Amino acid sequence: MAIRTARRPSLVVTHAIVRPSPEATSCSVNGAARKSRTEPLPASARGVAGTQGAGCAPRIVGGEAARRESTSGTTAAGRAGRGAAGGMPANLWPARSFVPMSDPALDAFLDRLRADRAAYRLPPRVHEQVREWLRATLALLFPHAAPDASGCDPARVRTEFDAVRATLHRLVAAITGDGHRATAVTALWVDTLAATRERLFADAEATWKMDPAATSVDEVIVAYPGFLAIACHRLAHPLYRAQLPIIPRLMTEWAHERTGIDLHPGAVIGERFAIDHGTGVVVGETAHIGDDVRLYQGVTLGALRVEKSMAAAKRHPTIEDDVVIYANATILGGDTVIGRGSVIGGNSWLTRSVPPGSVLTGGQRDEQA
Repeated sequence: MAIRTARRPSLVVTHAIVRPSPEATSCSVNGAARKSRTEPLPASARGVAGTQGAGCAPRIVGGEAARRESTSGTTAAGRAGRGAAGGMPANLWPARSFVPMSDPALDAFLDRLRADRAAYRLPPRVHEQVREWLRATLALLFPHAAPDASGCDPARVRTEFDAVRATLHRLVAAITGDGHRATAVTALWVDTLAATRERLFADAEATWKMDPAATSVDEVIVAYPGFLAIACHRLAHPLYRAQLPIIPRLMTEWAHERTGIDLHPGAVIGERFAIDHGTGVVVGETAHIGDDVRLYQGVTLGALRVEKSMAAAKRHPTIEDDVVIYANATILGGDTVIGRGSVIGGNSWLTRSVPPGSVLTGGQRDEQA
């Protein structure tokens, strides 16, 4: 049977795929005969022999022959070998070498897996545990995410709060191995919770005010990906400042996965922050963002150079108050400062500072600024 693998207006490349027999078969690749079931092929030949079967070379046909090949799958002969589901025919299989793992090698591999599990010190499925805790935290803070109307009961709210606090303490203790530190970090985070909630409502209101498409603050909280990313960042940032490993990054990466917005938990972000649309926004670890800043989709606040030796250095730009940065603008470098009240047009590329009140048109690069 012929299976078409490439098609162009006047050219069709086809090859036959033959299921190997139990006996060793020979395959000629670049003029070298090999036993296809007993001797592996060189890497350069596997793409041909591994998909075409033994002794099968591509056939290139054109014109009328190409048209006949393109419709051969609808003929009776073409249908004969197809399974009931219409997929690959049951009697066909790609022919390629396969050497089963020996029992000693398999045992050694499984022993390595068991040893790695025994040495693993993070909580099991920690990423899932952090995500569930983060969802519970958002449900506690915002009625939009509360489970149901019974959550209005004071005892229910207190129960939810106690569960959020206890879960964080357990996760921190499991990750750090230090119960005293877990108590201190949890208390610090709880102390910031009320202020964080107020800041988030201000963020939502700022987004509503700047976006003509937003009909209410509630819509921003429920539907805007930028708000979800900011909420996860604001909840994660105090834990990052407490030098807690793993958990802050898992929090912001959950938002990254959900929204396409990558806010590192180490970034310092001011009041009334707004991200519109948001897909593709990247804000690096050492970025500083002032108050009343707006970002649009695709904005990058990144590092000019990426070297491990720079881990402790300020690598990302500073954005002062009242700055608007439009879609797909890229601003790089720890010494780069965007002055207060500036407007950075879409697709701009900046690696040096601009003074307050600057207006850069779309697509402008720093050498023209």
